[in-house]
Amino acid sequence: MLGVMIFSGSLYVLSVTGMKWLGAITPIGGLLMLIGWLLGGPRKFTRPILATSSSMRNIALALAIAIRSFDDPAVLTPLMAFMAVMVPANLLFTLIFKAVGKKTAKRAAAA
Repeated sequence: MLGVMIFSGSLYVLSVTGMKWLGAITPIGGLLMLIGWLLGGPRKFTRPILATSSSMRNIALALAIAIRSFDDPAVLTPLMAFMAVMVPANLLFTLIFKAVGKKTAKRAAAA
C-alpha cells in the first residue's frame, strides 16, 4: 500500500505542482510495490493477482492525470501504448494464475 501511495502520489503531485524532484522518488514506490509483491499475501497465488490489479489501477490513474494536466493529446500516446500492451498481458497473467491456483487447491484437498 505504501508503494502505491508513493508511486501514484508522487506522480500526481508532480503533475499538479510541477515539482520535478518528485520524479526521483517515484521509483522508490515501484520498488516498494515489488517488495510487497514478493512478501505479501497469505497465499502464494494471491500475490500476482494483487500486483496485477494494482498495476492496472496505476494505468487508470496515469491516464486521469495526463488528461487533466496536459493540453497536448500527444501526452496520451505512450500511456495508450503501454495500456494496449499491458492490459492483455495482465489479463492473461491473471487467468493463468487463477488456473494454477485451482489446480494447487485441488491437489491440497486430495492430499
